[in-house]
Amino acid sequence: MRHLIRNIVGVATLATTLAALAFVPGGSAESRLFTAQSDQAGVTIVQAVRNGQVLPVAGQNGASTFFRIDNPSGAVPCANRIQFTASNGRVVDSNVDLCANNFAVLVRVGAAPAGGGGAALPPATSARSVAIAIDDPNASITEAFLSGKSVPITARQGSYVRINVPSSPAGFECQRDLGLALSDGRRIARLVDVCASNYVVVVALSGGPRPPPPPSDFIPPGEQPLPQPPQPQPAPQPQPQPAPQPPQGQPEVVANMEWQFAQSNNRATFRYLTPATGAAEFSASCTAGSGGNASITLLRSTQGLAPGVRIPVQFTAGTFTKTYEAIGSQASQSTGLSYPVLTVALADPLWAALIKESVVFIRFGQDRTYGLSLRGSAQKARQFLAACNVPVVEPVPEPQPPTTQPPPRPGNAVGFRCNDGSFITIAFGGDSAVVTEGGDVPMVLMRVPSQQGGARYVAGFNELVAYAEEVSWSRDGYVRGCRLN
Repeated sequence: MRHLIRNIVGVATLATTLAALAFVPGGSAESRLFTAQSDQAGVTIVQAVRNGQVLPVAGQNGASTFFRIDNPSGAVPCANRIQFTASNGRVVDSNVDLCANNFAVLVRVGAAPAGGGGAALPPATSARSVAIAIDDPNASITEAFLSGKSVPITARQGSYVRINVPSSPAGFECQRDLGLALSDGRRIARLVDVCASNYVVVVALSGGPRPPPPPSDFIPPGEQPLPQPPQPQPAPQPQPQPAPQPPQGQPEVVANMEWQFAQSNNRATFRYLTPATGAAEFSASCTAGSGGNASITLLRSTQGLAPGVRIPVQFTAGTFTKTYEAIGSQASQSTGLSYPVLTVALADPLWAALIKESVVFIRFGQDRTYGLSLRGSAQKARQFLAACNVPVVEPVPEPQPPTTQPPPRPGNAVGFRCNDGSFITIAFGGDSAVVTEGGDVPMVLMRVPSQQGGARYVAGFNELVAYAEEVSWSRDGYVRGCRLN
């Protein structure tokens, strides 16, 4: 009897509180209480989340839980999207009209309702189809990731791709760590609400216009089965394979040319070309030993480019990305086209990217991105930079007193094993050293004063420093440590 009286008093107290909270003097803010009750015996609603905020629990009476909604800027709206969590772990995402239901919500935690009263999200064994797009019309989505793990793209429609987003053991989670790989080489990551806008997500990148929504049949209603691991298949018989094709939407990558370095008189060049025809994509040149800058010509034109016209050109290679201003060249006599010409400092990080990365992506203004393979570029780029930089003027060699640890006896060719696995032989004689490496022509270096100890020999940009059984060997800017073999 006492228990019954306590329940009656509790309900009356909450009803009084509900009435008191429904109207707040001043009209600038409002708070409302509503009840949430599950449709399953013995199961209660333990949490409610609205607009990403956990609603305060105002009390509980039997199977009903009282939640409070506060709106500091005005009246509490009737229509709300609320995510309920039940005591059995079930999570239900519902669109409810509190006013129409007299602020009493029945949450169906068993099966999904026929309509209108809130939809239970997929259980842990299912996934939900989600459409994803970006607001940059000049790029497309090539891969998608959830929490860093790749997920398959199941369909494409215009700017949108479709993926299946799985649930967790606690139910479907709306907040997801979404990663995207784009056709222009960019990779982005965002924390997004995949449930928003009826499971349509548009990731803002450029501030451009939002793409039109996908067709209504692009996202199948209901739950999607999770992808199953592939079943073991018998080993296939060898079959002729077609030439690999680039993934849909991926930038074109030119990979059938060669990187070459050449020096004639006082001019050094670094180019990506086809030797047999002379066709090229990239040509850099400098005055040998001038230092400062090099000139780069990109052998592709773009709409509107004319002599003297300035356009932005973006280079992206690995983590490096930078935009330069290019000027249209004089029209080619053979093609009639103008090509972008850039002036780039020899100390610019672009050169390091051309040496260490595998592909460089190039984009003129808003044109489509294309790529150049950097296979074989490293050594040629180093040679080019070494030829362009200002040579060090050495003083006239002076007689040097014998060192405490002299190099091997003059006239004797000795072998050294270097720390990159290569092998060189050195013949020391008087004021010179002859270095032979692989099938290259032997290089004669002359002895010069050394400020750091050891015997120092130079020839142009190449340098050898000998310390008894060890040498430091720098050729075309590539430095190695070598030890007597």
